[in-house]
Amino acid sequence: MRKHRAPLAWPRRDPRRYRFAVPNEVWAYKLRPTGFLILSYLCYWQAHDRESTVVGAEAVADSLRLTVATVKKHLAALTGKGLVTESGGLAFKREAGKFFTLPNEVFLLALPPSAFLVYAYLLYCEDRRTHQCHPSCRTIAGATGLALNTVVKAVGILADKGLLAVARSRWFNEAGLKRNGNNIYTILPTRAAVEDYHQRQLQQVEVDTARWEAQKSAVKEKAGERLGVAGAPSRPPPPAVRTVQGQRKGVPTPHEMDTAGSWAAQSPKPQEKQGRSALKSRR
Repeated sequence: MRKHRAPLAWPRRDPRRYRFAVPNEVWAYKLRPTGFLILSYLCYWQAHDRESTVVGAEAVADSLRLTVATVKKHLAALTGKGLVTESGGLAFKREAGKFFTLPNEVFLLALPPSAFLVYAYLLYCEDRRTHQCHPSCRTIAGATGLALNTVVKAVGILADKGLLAVARSRWFNEAGLKRNGNNIYTILPTRAAVEDYHQRQLQQVEVDTARWEAQKSAVKEKAGERLGVAGAPSRPPPPAVRTVQGQRKGVPTPHEMDTAGSWAAQSPKPQEKQGRSALKSRR
């Protein structure tokens, strides 16, 4: 009897190479968004680091675009809750069936901590076969410790980044009336979101370059107007001449001296002075 060969297929990638695990018990601690972001990065480092399982606060701050003081503050809080050791490593070990996974590319998208927290919870609730979940916004807020408005805003950010698709659901009650149900979230592949993020970064660089060129040309034009056509600095206009109280009518001002000539050119002649003195004596 002839044996049937198995059809050829592409080999499946090992998820441990492009995803990292976060324990399910993390939701019981009600961590703040920034603390959860730092803990997730430590999980990523432990899963993919090659040589050491401990990362410094400076490296975490540089990778997550945070300040070193903020990282140290949240690391101290995580150490107090028993999630991180004093040296900066993880205090728990990954066990089978008690974790969910996050993609490595999530740190490249520069998500706000609140959006990162909501995205992690949706991946925690995701159905592995359909890649969908439908928790209500109140359920997400209760599990993550965020406000309801913050959850709605975070969902909008994730949809705008291309990480998930949001669809509304409807249902009919016993009276036959249509009611709005929970949103259905479909987790999308991160590759398209990363490519879209890179395209936006390139467009922003082009806009910033064009703005810088415009500012540079404007500065050159202003410098050319100040220098003039010949290249010499233009002389500023003379200040307005003010009449001094008690000044005689025939005596020129210093500005008039500068423009018309010397004092001798503007002063009265000796004959005119004698005629004036004679008239004064007669009076």
